[in-house]
Amino acid sequence: MNRTDRRAMAKAQRRQTKPRRRTATPGPRAPLVKVYDCFASIELVFDELRHGELTFATFGDNEVPVFYDTDRQVYQLIPAMHGWIDLWQTARDKWALPIELTPVIQLVDQIERDETLSPGDVAAAWGVIETARELYRNMNDADVRALVRTLQIKYQLEGTTHEDSPR
Repeated sequence: MNRTDRRAMAKAQRRQTKPRRRTATPGPRAPLVKVYDCFASIELVFDELRHGELTFATFGDNEVPVFYDTDRQVYQLIPAMHGWIDLWQTARDKWALPIELTPVIQLVDQIERDETLSPGDVAAAWGVIETARELYRNMNDADVRALVRTLQIKYQLEGTTHEDSPR
């Protein structure tokens, strides 16, 4: 066996496919369109807050802060934000996500108490929204949808109406 034959055999051995290691994949990720859809309404709310505005509407006898979703449906802001916070707290606890929700909780409390919002408070809460968006991009879409549906069922069982519960 000469040098040429040995090289040819070595080359043939290198060409053989080796079994590749398979890593555990997190599952199908949310497409960017879904990420945009999920965060579009909250972006609209924060656009208003950054400009020092808040939309109000009359629900029952009370005038409450509201927001419009991308389909121009009106929802009460406070219950929706509580639902959003509840979703991310549950997801954080379930999947050990690195997200701190305190700035959003404080912002919602300030809106509930009808306090003046500082630009720093709004910016801090917006940072949490950005973190949530980045986390959502890497999460298993089916798991997130299941969690959202579970929370929707929880709100229905508690007797929360559609108008004041998060979607």
